[in-house]
Amino acid sequence: MKISYDQIKKIFALAREAGLDNEVLHELVTAVTGSESIKALTKRQGIRVIDRLNQILGHTTTADRATGKQVWQINKLAEELGWKDNPRRLRGFLENRQGVSHPRYLKFSQASDVIEALKAMKKRMQREAAGSGKTP
Repeated sequence: MKISYDQIKKIFALAREAGLDNEVLHELVTAVTGSESIKALTKRQGIRVIDRLNQILGHTTTADRATGKQVWQINKLAEELGWKDNPRRLRGFLENRQGVSHPRYLKFSQASDVIEALKAMKKRMQREAAGSGKTP
């Protein structure tokens, strides 16, 4: 999937904050992704560049990010809640609760909170289904 306009804006804003000129920014992008063009990056490569710029600025560390297992668990619970056919449900839930649009943008502690909230929602759904005689 192609890099988003918002990611491109974020990359340039962080580079400006870090005092990187265009040439140095492109060298960093090439070092991180192997691509010389920012517009040619994928979303995942854009995330890697943004993470690297944040590390340079000392804003966040990738160690504080949600683990792959947490992201998998969140997606699995969303599927079990019947949200698979409408990915906007999970996105809206994450934006309302944590201010992010995707589980991979969560911090470790945020991901833990989201998992617990989704588990509680699943339990409520199962109790309601059992009370009405329907199977979940």
